[in-house]
Formats: sequence, C-alpha cells, structure tokens
Amino acid sequence: YVGIHGWGGAGKTWLAHTLPGPRLTLETENGSWDTQYREDREVRMRTWDPLTEPGPTGLEPCDTVVVNIRDLVKLDAVMRLLHSGAHPFESVILDSFTSMQYKLKRIVANPGHEYNPDAVFDHQAWGRLKNHGLMLIEELWTLTWPDSPKPVNVAVVMFSDEESVPAVPLLEGGIRKALLAP
Repeated sequence: YVGIHGWGGAGKTWLAHTLPGPRLTLETENGSWDTQYREDREVRMRTWDPLTEPGPTGLEPCDTVVVNIRDLVKLDAVMRLLHSGAHPFESVILDSFTSMQYKLKRIVANPGHEYNPDAVFDHQAWGRLKNHGLMLIEELWTLTWPDSPKPVNVAVVMFSDEESVPAVPLLEGGIRKALLAP
C-alpha cells in the first residue's frame, strides 16, 4: 500500500502505473490516459463499467482497466468484486483521492437530498466526510492484507497542498490529520 502525493504534472499517476499489472484504476479525474504513451513499455488501456459489463478477462501484465468513478454506486460494485477475490488484477490505483473527497462532499453535505453547493457544510457533514473518506482508505488497505481473498498492490494518488511546508496531501479537514497520524 502506497500513498503518492505531489503537485500537478509531477508524475504521480505515472509512478502509480508502474505497479504490477494487470492494473485496475479507479479514475476520478481522467488523468490515467496519459500513461498509455510510455516509451519504456507497452501499456494497453481500456474502460470498464462494472454496472453494465461483465468483469474483464484475458488481461495481461501490460493491461490497465479504467473505471470512471462518478458516484458511489459504481465504486461499491468495484469494491465488492475486489473483496471477493474473483478478479484478474494485481494492482489497484485510486487516482485521485483528492478528487474523490469532492465527490464525497456532495454525498455527505445533505444526506437524502439533492446537492446544494450554496448550503452550509456543517460540523456533522465534516464528520461524515472524514468517516466516508477513511472508510474508503481502510477498504482499499485491507485489499493488501495476506488474508484477503486475493491480495493486491494498492496506490492512492493525491495532490499536494501547495501552501504547506513540508508538503502534505491536499485533503479536507480530519482526513489529512488521520492519514498522517503516526
């Protein structure tokens, strides 16, 4: 399990895609497609929708399967498959957790109601954001455990906070503090 953070264009996604393949990329910002143009090795990329298509088969180490994560329904479907162990992947990449937290903010801002970007993000919403974010990180982390049905390598890509010295991941509220706790 590795967390990778850096500034835009620093090579975070490229580094994550050096993990053993076949790889599954949980894409939240559409940056993974740049990695298919590598001069040092062949990279084959394809998209997969776990809600409408059967799981990918016949993958080789040079293959990367991209799932565009726009909502938690698709993420939940992928996580169920990964936790079952009935998948062909050697590595899983979340790219990026920084963007994922913005998707989570929409969900936890006002549960059960349509998202209102002008609404006040209250104290309870910050707690829900931290809980959902840390639960996702833990769920990915447990995929690496030896007693997982099929242990995989996991990389979580994040942007760096450009105003912090030393550099720290660009994450909201309690998520960053909990991830960086010793």
